[in-house]
Amino acid sequence: MKIVSTLLVTLFAVARAEVEVTGKDLDDQLRLVPNANYVPHQPSIHVPYSKHGYVYGGNYDLEGLITRQEKFMTPPQAVLDELRSDNITDKWEVDCLAAPNANCTYDKKPIIGILTQPVGTDKKDTFNYNDYILEINDNFVRWAGSKTVAIPYDISEDNLTEMLRQVNGVLFTGGGLHMINETTGEQHPYYKTAKQVMQYSKYMKDVKNQTWPVLGICQGLEVVSLIQSGDDMSVLDEIFMYGENRNVSWASNASHSQLWGTFPEYLREAMEDHKLSLHAHSFSVSVPTFHRTSLDETMTITQTDNYTLANMSRSSFVDSMEAKNYPIYVTMYHPEYQLLDFTGPKMWSLASHTENKKFTDEIAFRLSLKLNRDARTNTNKVSEGQTQTFMEIHGVSRVPAQDYPMVPGLNVMAYGYQAQQSGSNIE
Repeated sequence: MKIVSTLLVTLFAVARAEVEVTGKDLDDQLRLVPNANYVPHQPSIHVPYSKHGYVYGGNYDLEGLITRQEKFMTPPQAVLDELRSDNITDKWEVDCLAAPNANCTYDKKPIIGILTQPVGTDKKDTFNYNDYILEINDNFVRWAGSKTVAIPYDISEDNLTEMLRQVNGVLFTGGGLHMINETTGEQHPYYKTAKQVMQYSKYMKDVKNQTWPVLGICQGLEVVSLIQSGDDMSVLDEIFMYGENRNVSWASNASHSQLWGTFPEYLREAMEDHKLSLHAHSFSVSVPTFHRTSLDETMTITQTDNYTLANMSRSSFVDSMEAKNYPIYVTMYHPEYQLLDFTGPKMWSLASHTENKKFTDEIAFRLSLKLNRDARTNTNKVSEGQTQTFMEIHGVSRVPAQDYPMVPGLNVMAYGYQAQQSGSNIE
C-alpha cells in the first residue's frame, strides 16, 4: 500500500487515504463518468506576459473565457428582486460603460483574498507553475460583486500582514495538502498562512469590532478544524466520499445561523431533500469527534450527514459549521463546483446538470453574497489611488486561465503563478 500522490492528494480534500487505485478502479472510486461535451483541442500559442517585475506565460483562449464567464454576469433570477430592494448598488444594477461617472460603484466592491496552493510535481509536465487557484473559485467569489486577489500560500508573515490590511475577507478553497506532518509535526506553509489569516479575522472582531469573514470549503473546513482544535490531528476522521451529490441534515435551527439564516426556507428545504451537496473528500470531522475535542467549545454544527463505518454501523459527520463568536463559516461539500465546466474527457455528474440547477446556482450565489456583504462592512482598503496597481500585481485573474489536470482525465481551468524574478515574495 502507498500514498498515491499523483491520483488522490491533488483532489479537493486532504487526501491521505492509503489506497492504490488505477484505471477503471480510480474512475469507480471517484465516481468519474465520461464527459459528453469534451472536444480535444490543440494547445494555443504560448505568450509570455510581463508587468511590475513579474513574468507570466500562458495559453490564452478568449472565446472559451467569454463562454465560461457568461453565467456569472448576473445573479440567479430567484435573487434579483431581493437584491434590487436592498440599499446596495451592485455591479449588475449599473451600466458603468454607458455612464462611467454616474453611480458606478466598481471601486467600492470588497476585495477577497484566495489562498493559492502549490502545484504538485506530477502536474508540472502540463501545468508548470509554482502555485495555482482554480478559475471556478475566482468566479464563485466574484459572482456576488467582490474583487479577488491571490494570497501566496508561502507568503512571509510581514507581507501577509500588510496584505490582510488591504483585503476584506478570505476564502480557503478545497485542495489536497498534508497540513501537518504526522511524523515530525512540521506544519505546511499553507497551514501557517491560514493560521495567521484566522488570527487576523479574530483580531478584527475582538479589537476593532469589525466583521472580516473567512469562508472555508472542503479542505477549508479541515484547516479550520485543525486550527480551532489547537493543531489536534485526531480531529479529522477518514470519510472517503467523491463525486456524490447528497442531502444535508440541519443540526440546529437554521434561521439562527449566521450563514444559513440568510437563506430562504424553501432553499434550506431543497438542500435537505434534493441531493444538492457535492462531496469530494477523504476526511471530515465526525460528530462524535466534534464533541470529544475542543471544537465543541468554539464552533457550532449547522449541518450533518451520515456515512457507513467499516463495521456497517452508521455514524454522522459535519457538513457545515461556523464559529460561535466570529464570522468564520465552513462547508464540507462544494457548492461552487456545481458551477464547474469540465475540460477533459471525464467529469462528475453534478446536481446542476439536472432540473435542480436553479437550486445549486442559488446556493452558490448566496454563499458568495454572504461573503460579499460581510466583507463590505469592514474598513480595510487599499491605499488611496493604488487599487489598480494592487489588482494588477495581485489579482487572481491577472494571468490567463489554463487547463489543469486534477486527476487523469478530470480537467478544469486554473490560474497558474510562477515565482517572481525580483522584489517581494508576494506573488
